Amino acid sequence: MRLLISLTLTKVEFILQTLQPSFYTIILLLAFGYGCTPTYQSSRTYIPQHTKAKQLQVELGASQADVSYSITDHVQANVGGLYVTSKNEAGEGTDDSQLKRTETSTLSGGHLGLGFFTALSENKVLSVNVGSAFQNWEFTRDGDDLALDLGYDNFNASIINPYAQVAFMFGRPTSNISFGLRYERPMFDFEDLNGAPLEDNSDPSLLNYIIHSKLEITSGLSFFGQFIFRDNLASDSMDLEQYDISSWNIYVGLSYAMGFAEQEESSPNDEIEVQHTEK
Repeated sequence: MRLLISLTLTKVEFILQTLQPSFYTIILLLAFGYGCTPTYQSSRTYIPQHTKAKQLQVELGASQADVSYSITDHVQANVGGLYVTSKNEAGEGTDDSQLKRTETSTLSGGHLGLGFFTALSENKVLSVNVGSAFQNWEFTRDGDDLALDLGYDNFNASIINPYAQVAFMFGRPTSNISFGLRYERPMFDFEDLNGAPLEDNSDPSLLNYIIHSKLEITSGLSFFGQFIFRDNLASDSMDLEQYDISSWNIYVGLSYAMGFAEQEESSPNDEIEVQHTEK
């Protein structure tokens, strides 16, 4: 029996070691896509989850950080930053004659938002958030004997991405599940690497469906996971097909929630009277 268990564990370890390189490859593919067309992935959707005034919430992921603070019992402000880069290499041709291609993509920037929230019940919160992201997207492709389009094979894009979203939170700020819907309207300003403007005939209009879940680890500290499905409502207007938009992404990270509401101090005169009844 012990020999059978040992052989089984060895087999499992071998499978995990075999799949490990493929796992990292899949993560890179999810991050920016892979192929001849650059892929824009927008950013993780931040859902502020406040229940009262003077609460601070922080979310940290591998490529994005977000902070929100509730100014009043119904109003919060949030800011965030994003930096993610990927590098993909591919080969074409036979074993004797390989043509190599390298694609590098970097997306960076930040966002500002303002929102309204209200408790529908003890463990249900409705939030509405509006704001805009300000991003820079750089994409370069080089390789052996490739006929490259010097425009959209190598470019910088400045992006202004206004958004509006609504979300429902079920649970506590540190342990919950939230469902959200966000509309985004990214506006691209393309330039080649020399600064010359590039024509952009695309007009994306994104609708994001979000599931966001938190699991509390310790007081105030939680692990979160987020799944996003993106629907490009204006995909027919992308005539040049100079870039794609990622259809879905998965994000994980840590969240910390801290309440700053002052404790009500009891008055010295507030004493409890005890009445004694004689038998």
